[in-house]
Amino acid sequence: MAVAFTAEQVRFFGTFFSTIVFLITLLIRIKRFLGPII
Repeated sequence: MAVAFTAEQVRFFGTFFSTIVFLITLLIRIKRFLGPII
């Protein structure tokens, strides 16, 4: 039970971390694209 719960936590954290990395990368791309304008 504890192992399954831990695995679920790791899976959730992995998805959350991947989403954060994706958003940060997207933000950096937008910043580079709008850099000269701003």
